[in-house]
Amino acid sequence: MSEPKAYSYIRLSTPEQKKGDSERRQLENARDYAKEKGLELDTTYKDEGKSGFSGAHKEEGALGRFLDLVKADKITEGSMLIVENLDRLGRQEPLDASDNIKKILRAGIKLVILDRYRTREITEESIKNNPGEFQYLAGEIE
Repeated sequence: MSEPKAYSYIRLSTPEQKKGDSERRQLENARDYAKEKGLELDTTYKDEGKSGFSGAHKEEGALGRFLDLVKADKITEGSMLIVENLDRLGRQEPLDASDNIKKILRAGIKLVILDRYRTREITEESIKNNPGEFQYLAGEIE
């Protein structure tokens, strides 16, 4: 398989978000983070107008395509998925949202959350070693 890569996921639910600076900010922050870690941002998966509440972003959107690639082992273990906030991955019921996260982490992909107050790098191993990371995830998806 190829070398680990960095991917970003951007979700804009409303036309108002498209008019603002959200997309540019998310992409620029993901690029900067990947560069800082010595990786080039390979692909940006973007969902415009896909609800995080209904799961449309997972069922028929770019997040679903990324998860399909994860399931098919087409995303190299050790790669990272960069998101601005955990809620970009979904605002579904907590158990549904946690399924997305588990699929990513169990495939050996690092989930990077570029929260404006603290960047978090979450892996399956980091959750095993620090249960506080799981509590953070659980609190963010409730």
